[in-house]
Amino acid sequence: MTSRTDIANRILVEVGASGTLTDLDQPSNENARILRAVWDSVLDEVLRAHPWTFANHRRKVAASANPPEFDWARAFPFPTDPYCLRVLRVNGRIDDYEISGRWILSDDPSPIRLKYTRRVTDPAEWDALFASAFISKVAACTAHRFTAKANDREKHEDNYARRIAEARTAAAQEGGARAPEHDELFLKARRS
Repeated sequence: MTSRTDIANRILVEVGASGTLTDLDQPSNENARILRAVWDSVLDEVLRAHPWTFANHRRKVAASANPPEFDWARAFPFPTDPYCLRVLRVNGRIDDYEISGRWILSDDPSPIRLKYTRRVTDPAEWDALFASAFISKVAACTAHRFTAKANDREKHEDNYARRIAEARTAAAQEGGARAPEHDELFLKARRS
């Protein structure tokens, strides 16, 4: 079972740092402190970067009692348990709604059926490609703290981009997590 400390040690290897951690939450360890400083924000960023199937969640969401002032009939709050990071579909569609802050604005009746990317903090639940992408992104954000090499950030950003591309390829081959815009473009072309 993969832990946060296992992931942290893989990051340290990727950036070429010396030593390993026995616990990411060690308050006195400088390497752990550097990684913890960016961990949560990078986690959310990488989860939002791709419709990771392990992070998909579905929920019915009731409309707020306070509708928007114009344009849409209803406002639906983003779920907080589990925390919604990215809306993938509303009532099976990728259009005919608007995101405004942490609200989904729509004319659809309440409740809506929402498919979204949830925050997944336990590395034991992560897909292997996600873990690799996360490691590369954290390495890109922290490499300058571990090495003095000027091009390290760029190298790790390139690794991250490659890993996201690999995830998209794998998702397309598995038949899951297709890019939502392709579905809608196909349907619109077919209806024409």
